[in-house]
Amino acid sequence: MEKRKQIMAILILILIIGGCASIPITSLTKNDIPELVGKWKGDYYCVTHSNSQISELRILNENLEGEITFNTNNREKTTHSFAGQIKDEKLVIGWEKDRWVKLALYKGNGKIKLKGNFEWRDCRGTLSFHKIE
Repeated sequence: MEKRKQIMAILILILIIGGCASIPITSLTKNDIPELVGKWKGDYYCVTHSNSQISELRILNENLEGEITFNTNNREKTTHSFAGQIKDEKLVIGWEKDRWVKLALYKGNGKIKLKGNFEWRDCRGTLSFHKIE
């Protein structure tokens, strides 16, 4: 009976680990651009200020023009227009030298995500988005 409980515990653990498997990173190419167009929601974590906030990304067209919105600590939103590009298999959005976003594409199991790093003046950290529209 004890052995049966151990086997069941191992099987449950395998199922849990398998269910939590991460979505694999995909090399982003021009063929993926149509899938990027739309509305994305996620969050960002600023390592330098140790805070996490909600963010939104809208890619308006296949020229990778869009807007990114950052919520701030005082619940204000700041929205910035951009013209992105694919560089080194990532979506790269840049403004001035100390303002940029680099996002990798993750696809699998019927899901699509964009994850990466950013720098915004004195705030550096990570971003993660999932497509909502």
